[in-house]
Amino acid sequence: MILLIVRSLFLTVSITIMREEDVMIPIETIQMWVHLIGNSGFPIAITIYLFMRFEKKIENLEAIILKLLDKREN
Repeated sequence: MILLIVRSLFLTVSITIMREEDVMIPIETIQMWVHLIGNSGFPIAITIYLFMRFEKKIENLEAIILKLLDKREN
């Protein structure tokens, strides 16, 4: 899922940057991708890390809530 978001982000950015009038040589294209990854790589990594941490915490909260519901029913 995260890869699809990243892929759509890069496609959107590359479509808006590259127009028909613009003819880019491969070195400029590589520099553009390095620049995009360099600027967006850190926020993407932090987001993935936080999602993973929050997912574990939510699973723990769900288990605690289910235990409380079981005790309440008994």
